[in-house]
Amino acid sequence: MLFRVAESKVFEYFIILMITISAVQLALDNPLNDPNSRYAYIINYIDLATTGVFVAEIFLKIFVYGLIINGEFSYLQSSANQLDLLVTVLSVVSLTSQGVQMGMFKVFRMFKVLRNLKFISRIPSFAIAIEALMNAVTNVFSVLIISVLFFMIFGVVGVNYFKGLFFTCDLSMTTWPQVNPYTEPFSKWKCLSYGGEWTLVP
Repeated sequence: MLFRVAESKVFEYFIILMITISAVQLALDNPLNDPNSRYAYIINYIDLATTGVFVAEIFLKIFVYGLIINGEFSYLQSSANQLDLLVTVLSVVSLTSQGVQMGMFKVFRMFKVLRNLKFISRIPSFAIAIEALMNAVTNVFSVLIISVLFFMIFGVVGVNYFKGLFFTCDLSMTTWPQVNPYTEPFSKWKCLSYGGEWTLVP
């Protein structure tokens, strides 16, 4: 009986619905809400209910398939189930830390955002997309290194050809009227040695 429930499409759709409700609840949650308001009470109740459903799902699957030593269909033999277990445990930890005001425990509340990762194990197309993304990371990293190299080359060339061209030497406050900064090439240090001010061209 429990095996049929765990394998049924209705149960799978129900869990997807709970994940969707949990995602909407996370989007509506706001740390600035009044904790004593009716709105905050409803949000917390939905959070507690969805977390309870996820915990019940884990216990059901462990009871039906076994934990780890019952062959290839054991619960922890699947990477998707391992992700589900991790996210659910972090959700439970975030619930238990809601009433604690210590800064260290407030961090655990952020773990609730990981609950949306349960979509990956439920929708095959999501899992394929994530797998393709992970496989492309190495190639993207190689392209990133080449791009950074080209940026460095153009940066060095730009500094060598354009350094100082966007600045001018202001000698209006000095006693060197015979010096024309527009006809005589000036560097920043030469300008400062004349007592001028090295300013950006407007």
